[in-house]
Amino acid sequence: MIAFQTEPYFSCCRCCKYIFQSQCDYSFKRKSLKKRLSFVFPLKMKQTSAKKREEIIVYKGGPSWTELIVPTVSLLTVVGIFPFLATVARQLWVRYQLTSNRIVVDSGFRGKQHVQVNWDEVVSFRSVRRFGGISGDFVLQLKDGSKLEIRSIPNYDKVYEFLIEKNLKPFNKLS
Repeated sequence: MIAFQTEPYFSCCRCCKYIFQSQCDYSFKRKSLKKRLSFVFPLKMKQTSAKKREEIIVYKGGPSWTELIVPTVSLLTVVGIFPFLATVARQLWVRYQLTSNRIVVDSGFRGKQHVQVNWDEVVSFRSVRRFGGISGDFVLQLKDGSKLEIRSIPNYDKVYEFLIEKNLKPFNKLS
């Protein structure tokens, strides 16, 4: 049987209720922090009997290089500088990882924004093929009504077949 401390604060030892050791009469019985906290928090956690499924990586990397074609051509105009810089920033800062268990999207400067979604949360998806199947866009509809966009992902056909194998409904109808 494991006993838990009911007070909202930590005491310096088991026998007293003082927070600081300087107030405790039994401060000569110093115990290590691990031993003191083992009274409050159990050190051994219960073993789960469920086996963890092996995670197979379907795609890991950034957006497709084909996303740079149109903005590079638009560099001939003065206004085309801004779309080109935005596309280059996406190429440098966005990373996708599609596995058999989850979807991970790292974005922002130095990958500071991290989004992780389990496949159980995905209800349906929409897709658009670009450049004849070299790349494509996916919009995943989640159970809570939010959407996750995966733009310009290479190997469109391979990822599309993977999503169909996950028993997700393709919803390509315009609303």
